[in-house]
Amino acid sequence: MNRIILAYDRGDFRNVIDIANEGLKDTLTYTVDEEVKIRTYLAFSYVAIGEEGEASLQFEEILNLNPQYDLNPEFVSPKIVSVFKKVKIRRESINLGLPDVRLMDAAFRTVLLPGWGHHYQGEKRKGKVLMYSYTVSAIGLAVSHIIATRANDPHIDAIESFFLNSTLIIWGYSFIDILFAHIIEE
Repeated sequence: MNRIILAYDRGDFRNVIDIANEGLKDTLTYTVDEEVKIRTYLAFSYVAIGEEGEASLQFEEILNLNPQYDLNPEFVSPKIVSVFKKVKIRRESINLGLPDVRLMDAAFRTVLLPGWGHHYQGEKRKGKVLMYSYTVSAIGLAVSHIIATRANDPHIDAIESFFLNSTLIIWGYSFIDILFAHIIEE
């Protein structure tokens, strides 16, 4: 724990993240309060480097461990408090049966660019695969459409149709996955 605090005080947030994640591999060695403290430094560090999605996941874990946990806005950065409040509001909306604000935000991002919502929710690898696949497919669609308008070749039309279908399938899969993945997890 001392190494985490020293790294955080030096502003070495990536080192805090590395040390904390390594330490959290075996949470059985910590008390609840110790784990909450480690996850707090981890969440603060994620906010400091701009990884709000990862910070939200840590705050979620903290609230699972200690539902009464709160931050003192007099001593904590407003940006960190804002991320924490979003997590609390999201948890409360789930408890009240209201739409999940984070899920709706992820769905909106997915409509704009498939994979962006996954990335936003912390599924970085899946998000990148979907974003790259969609981008390649959309570029292929655009190029094949340009070629098809210049040449009257049925083979080009088939290629254009392939790219259109693959683009729509990737978009549809991404959107459905973002909406229904949380149901499967529960």
